[in-house]
Amino acid sequence: MSICRINISTIIIANKKELKKVRWLTKKELISTISIDGITTIGSHAFFGSNELHTIKLPHSIEFIGTYAFYNTDKLQSITLGKNIENIGVNNPFTGCTNLKTITVENDNQHFSFEDGCLFDKNRTKLITYLPSNTRESYTIPESVIEIGKVSFHPTN
Repeated sequence: MSICRINISTIIIANKKELKKVRWLTKKELISTISIDGITTIGSHAFFGSNELHTIKLPHSIEFIGTYAFYNTDKLQSITLGKNIENIGVNNPFTGCTNLKTITVENDNQHFSFEDGCLFDKNRTKLITYLPSNTRESYTIPESVIEIGKVSFHPTN
């Protein structure tokens, strides 16, 4: 029996409208970076369990990130959200990303901000994600927050 291994570390996906599932990324592969160009929607569970991804930079074409889009992508350490992301699914797209240390939101994004280890809507009225890699003992939710998204604090180390 032979075992097939992919020996590339970066994959570029271009010229598609929607990315629904990326089931071919498993812990056997060495792919640590993915670039997606021209896609407008990342579907729910699209990167579910893509265990070797470390870095994702979402291009300006992305407008929507689905519920649990990066669920259990446990080696993901950083993600960059492009300027045109307008909507994030009902449930935290980063649930189970226990090593996620930073979310970079491009300055000209009109809908989201990242500060103090949390992803918020731009007005800081909704807390979307409390980074699972946070190790602090307590966190004071800003007074401006009137909504805490589903599974925003799950799981944390």
